[in-house]
Amino acid sequence: MQTGGGFSGYFKIYFLNPNTGYTTDVRGIYKTSDGGINWLTLSEVNVSNGCRISMANQNTGWITMAADSIIKTTNFFQTYGKQILPAIGIKIFAVVTLNVFAGLNQTNMIKTTNGGGNIVSVNIISTEIPGEFALYQNYPNPFNPVTNIRYAVKRQTSKLPGQSSVKLIVFDLLGREVEILLNRKQQAGTYEVIWDASAHPSGTYFYKLTTEDNTETKKMVLIK
Repeated sequence: MQTGGGFSGYFKIYFLNPNTGYTTDVRGIYKTSDGGINWLTLSEVNVSNGCRISMANQNTGWITMAADSIIKTTNFFQTYGKQILPAIGIKIFAVVTLNVFAGLNQTNMIKTTNGGGNIVSVNIISTEIPGEFALYQNYPNPFNPVTNIRYAVKRQTSKLPGQSSVKLIVFDLLGREVEILLNRKQQAGTYEVIWDASAHPSGTYFYKLTTEDNTETKKMVLIK
């Protein structure tokens, strides 16, 4: 393997052809276009020890991240986004077409047969500690097919340094669970989730935010 220098230990490497390939270390994702002679830093991200690059085909693949998220691409990492996984510590170890099997904390397993669902982006808007729990109206609303959901997580008095268990779930008009957008521990702050509802039909949906001490639900409308 040729490195080009400056790496902190490779975890996994994948080549699409003799020239184009990707690898990761603890500091980020790297791309080569000349067979590994030179490597370009594609993204500075928090990649976990033992992360893996796994491809279902020449275009669709995943990179396991730290905590409970994963990067997915549908064009061999020309563009990519995060998916939120249902628990912490997941590392992909086998891919068969769009069936992804992942080890969970070395004791359990999860499985998806739809490529892990849509890409969901979670961005921190502010680290200033909110005085109150809040769930804001999504925007745009109505939307097609992408919308933004902003919320504020306050410090839990019994938990330092302020982490909360946060769930954000979308339901349909009949109360059926449509998609889990978020299920993780978060520091106090203001966040925004970008939801792509391309896989869902037009209609009225509800999104519900739940922490240890609070819960709130709002309505949104998808029009295609």
